[in-house]
Amino acid sequence: MATVRFSPDALPPANGYSHAVRATGAVIQVSGQLPLRADGTVAGPEAIAQAEQIFTNLGVALTAAGATWSD
Repeated sequence: MATVRFSPDALPPANGYSHAVRATGAVIQVSGQLPLRADGTVAGPEAIAQAEQIFTNLGVALTAAGATWSD
């Protein structure tokens, strides 16, 4: 299976990397996420708002790669 890279529009621009990569078989690698909204602005300034944004971004990256949190 070919390597497929994902950088969904619902995430901030990926400068030099992809938000998620599906490599061999069912292996999906998700990059570390920053607390950035799709427009590149920082969520917050509260730590809880930033943490929520990071988990939202992770979920979007997983969905783009065809996965869910339960995977």
